[in-house]
Amino acid sequence: MKNIVTYLFINVTSVFNLGFLHFLGVFVGNLLYFIPNKIRSVSLINIKTCFPQLDSRSHRALTRSSLIELCKWFFELGPVCRWPLDRLERLIVCQHGVDAIQETLNQGRGVMLITPHYGNWELSALAGARQFPVTIMYKPPKIRILHRYMLGARTRADASLVETDYKGLKTLIRALRRSEAIALLTDQEPRQGAYVHAPFFGQPARTMTLFSKLLRKTDSAVFLSAMRRLPRGRGFELACVPLDDRVLSDQDEVRAATYMNQSLEKLILGDPAQYLWAYKRFKFPPDFETRGNIYDDGPSGLEGRQVCS
Repeated sequence: MKNIVTYLFINVTSVFNLGFLHFLGVFVGNLLYFIPNKIRSVSLINIKTCFPQLDSRSHRALTRSSLIELCKWFFELGPVCRWPLDRLERLIVCQHGVDAIQETLNQGRGVMLITPHYGNWELSALAGARQFPVTIMYKPPKIRILHRYMLGARTRADASLVETDYKGLKTLIRALRRSEAIALLTDQEPRQGAYVHAPFFGQPARTMTLFSKLLRKTDSAVFLSAMRRLPRGRGFELACVPLDDRVLSDQDEVRAATYMNQSLEKLILGDPAQYLWAYKRFKFPPDFETRGNIYDDGPSGLEGRQVCS
């Protein structure tokens, strides 16, 4: 049933223009905010945790805006999966830092593109693949038809895809040594043992150490890449910011991960609503075994019902 619904959703939404899809995103996002649900609860908990200096009214306003942006991303899946690449490229009305990436590749260095769950991260990957060779590490979605569509969307832009396993890791290393680009979603749940706890908006969060390991094995540069959604369906803005690869390759992986999270924070603060606050970034704190996590109901964590009242 999920495959049928996903197939219909992607094909139907691909018929409409971006402005109308964003209008639908605003409508459904407001419904998500006013109707009690887990997505709203997790988003509000994360926002209260990361922005304790804000008052309750500001917390609720940011939660509502973030749900609207999340729903816009959801309705953008149809165009990303089905629109011709030339039409998708016309949505990117301005780009910053892409020339610096190409210059780095021309100098014989590999490039690591680190992308958070911000704006439209799928479109960010497609944009990079259209301009230079890129290998993308990804975790397959559970819905089979969505997996097929996402594979098709990425590979038609000549991107190479690898899964989050040992074979995929070796492929990434080879790509960097060939002076190509790779792309990672840096704030997704890392594999067991492939993370450290580093502060993210003042809270300990599992942060992947893969980027540090890759940098120590290759002479590569690092860019933080994000596709920011412009208001009123005007398109997107791609920004690629160079990061300090010396810090990121530090043997002290907590220090490297802390710098990474600080870089993400600076990006997110430019437009906090476009970050995926519905993601359980703090699900496994260091004291998880004894205290649970902030999404738990009951005495082992921060009570979800109380926080979201």
